Amino acid sequence: MAGVRSKLAKKGGDALSDLAHGDVERDGRYPAPAEIGTGGELVPSAPELRDTVTNPDYVTVDASRDRLALANLAGVLELALDASDTVAPKNSLEKMLVHQLAVLHRQMMKLAARMDDFVLPITDHQQRSEEVCRLGLVVARLAASYQSGLLALQRVRSGGKQVVTVQHVHVADGGQAVIAAKLGGKGTGG
Repeated sequence: MAGVRSKLAKKGGDALSDLAHGDVERDGRYPAPAEIGTGGELVPSAPELRDTVTNPDYVTVDASRDRLALANLAGVLELALDASDTVAPKNSLEKMLVHQLAVLHRQMMKLAARMDDFVLPITDHQQRSEEVCRLGLVVARLAASYQSGLLALQRVRSGGKQVVTVQHVHVADGGQAVIAAKLGGKGTGG
């Protein structure tokens, strides 16, 4: 904060406005966008996530190495790297989310395969049924978590914005209506 204050003092002018509009850089690295809110207080704008890998520093290199080591320990290194290539994450948070999705996928598939093992004869039918049900519930929870992770990734990329279009179509008696729409935008593949 002292660095920002000294820059503001040297810069002169309307320092609060400059800081609010990101014209002053924090620590010489990136702007601090904010809006002037009630009482003249600064209110942070929607967070802009940045790709630290474009111009990495030592922290970025260490973080990348740690992510890879953790993915390897979890047994999903190849899955995580392949998923990262597919998703093309734009920042470290998206990379971590993709690696978590890889972990969820691996565990879900391993447990689903374990459920198939119970097809083999087991002397206690009730024990087999209880174990299959228990595994089925865990697989269902993992699948829900995986899908929530994909939705979180979509929300991060879209800025949490959602567009809903409502159309009213009136068709007279004996008439027919064909309604078609083109879906487009970020994350819809259109």
